[in-house]
Amino acid sequence: LHTYNQIILKPLSGHHGNEIIYIESKNNDYLIKTNEDIQMMKKMDLYNYLIKLQSQHKMIIQRYIISKTDTEEPFDFRIHVQKDGNGKWQITLIYPKIGYKSKIATNLGKGGKITILDKFLENIYGDEYLDVKKYLDVFALQFANHFESLYKHKFDELGIDVGLDENKKIWIYEVNWRPGHIFLESKAAINAIKYANFLANQKKRED
Repeated sequence: LHTYNQIILKPLSGHHGNEIIYIESKNNDYLIKTNEDIQMMKKMDLYNYLIKLQSQHKMIIQRYIISKTDTEEPFDFRIHVQKDGNGKWQITLIYPKIGYKSKIATNLGKGGKITILDKFLENIYGDEYLDVKKYLDVFALQFANHFESLYKHKFDELGIDVGLDENKKIWIYEVNWRPGHIFLESKAAINAIKYANFLANQKKRED
């Protein structure tokens, strides 16, 4: 809070945007906001609040990234990548998630909605939208390859949640293995079959 003034807390093992907490330093007080409640606390009250919270969950703390539409709705992007029939990463779909003004999370379970990438980027960034789209595309594949290199085992599918700040810089929120397939079931299934076939042929060659 001293460094960034606005932070996000969330459970290490969370889902659907549950139990996300926004904290903002306001002079000598602290604004605490969840998806259901807003309250102000003094420093000692915040300390006790966090101690209790920590006893219930292992938590992740992140800098809060200001990523909002002109109408103050929070947004982020789900980048869905899969391995293809050649064992290479490809982009299955990138789609924006938009939340309500009063909500922290953009998850559909918290009242969020999704929309078409090109149309959304053009509305937000105007003539620069194609550059932003290319930035997201390049990041998606570079990150998938880098992320996989950090592990001894291979991945076949990732759901990467990212934000874009006021300077159009990408910030990684979280990476999901086996992400949900809402709105892209058939495309994800086709890619999964192609990669499974690639693995089968690779196994045959090894044998």
